[in-house]
This record gives sequence, C-alpha cells and structure tokens, in this order.
Amino acid sequence: MVFVERQGTGIVDLDNDGWPDILFVSGSVYPEIEKRLPNYPDKCPRIVFRNLGNASFEKLIEEAGPGVAAKHSSRGCAFGDFDNDGDMDILIVNLNEPPSLLRNDLRGNHHWLKVRLIGTKSNRSAIGELLLFK
Repeated sequence: MVFVERQGTGIVDLDNDGWPDILFVSGSVYPEIEKRLPNYPDKCPRIVFRNLGNASFEKLIEEAGPGVAAKHSSRGCAFGDFDNDGDMDILIVNLNEPPSLLRNDLRGNHHWLKVRLIGTKSNRSAIGELLLFK
C-alpha cells in the first residue's frame, strides 16, 4: 500500500535575525486513510525550524503560536510582508478549507529597512538598480 503526502516548504528569515529559518507544512492526499489507519493522520501541525546561527536548528511547533500548532491538511506556502510591518507573514494553502494567513508579529530588537526606488526617466520602476549602504 502506498501513502501519499503533499507538503510545502519555505526558507525565509521569520525572526529578522539574518539567518534563514524553515517552515514545513504537510497533509495526506487521501483524508479517508486516517479512518482505517490512525497512525497516518490526515491533518498535522506546521513546523518551524528556527536557525540558531551555529549550523543548527530548533524545532518549534507550540512555541511558534496557535497558527503553527493547529492541525490542517496543508499543501503549500508563500511568504511576504502582508501587513507591511517589516516581518515575513505566511500564507498556507489547505485541502478542503480556506487558506491560512499567519501574521508574524515579531518582537525583539531586530531591524529592517524598506526602500522604494523611483526612476526619473524611462526606467520608472528603477528595475536593476543597485543600493549601496555605508
């Protein structure tokens, strides 16, 4: 018997410490299998692997909040600053239910910088420009 599971993984700095973290979402393709084989759950929590910066990761589920710990049959994930507050938020696609938008409310002393480039002539979007900071 073959068990198929679908998953999504993303590598992004979730805590703004400069080290890329990992988010893993998963779920069974066949929800009915769990009824016959309880060891193969349809829904499972999401997992965050926090990069400790020393070539090791810390696994976080409950510590990452209820949106991560909640069990879903998830398929994929996308990242972006949806609420424009400087930290990465997460959009997760779930099977047979609405998507989950996990808002990251980062607390700490880590900083971020938002830059809007505007061209003056034909390149109005400033595509390809290079920023240098001192």
